[in-house]
Amino acid sequence: MPAFRDLLDLALPKGWSEDTEVRGIADGVRYVRRRLEDEFSAVKFRFILEWPHCREHLTEAGEALGKLTGTPAQEWARAAMSRLEAGEVASVVAELRATWERSGPDEPSRDDAQRLAAW
Repeated sequence: MPAFRDLLDLALPKGWSEDTEVRGIADGVRYVRRRLEDEFSAVKFRFILEWPHCREHLTEAGEALGKLTGTPAQEWARAAMSRLEAGEVASVVAELRATWERSGPDEPSRDDAQRLAAW
C-alpha cells in the first residue's frame, strides 16, 4: 500500500530513526498488518489490534460459521473475542480453517469461511 510508504517517507525527514518506536493500529486483516510491518521495518514497530473492527470481522465469521455449524453468530463471536483476549489467536483461526475444510464444495457459506480463515 503506497499510503504506508508515503507515511514513512514523510516521517523520516522529521527525525524518525531506527530508534523511533512506532505503533500501527489496524483491525487485524492479514495484509494490512503484514504491509505495516514490512513498511515500518526500519523502525521499532509494534502492531496493535483494533478491537471494534476485529469484532465486526468475528461477527461476520460467526454468521458464515452459523450457516455451516448451526452456532448462533453472536455467541460464536463473543466466545472468539474472549479467546483472542486470552491470547488464543491460533485456536480461533484453526477453528475457522477446520470448519471451512469440513464444509462441502456446494455449501453456500464455504467461500465466506475460506476468506475469513485467511483473514
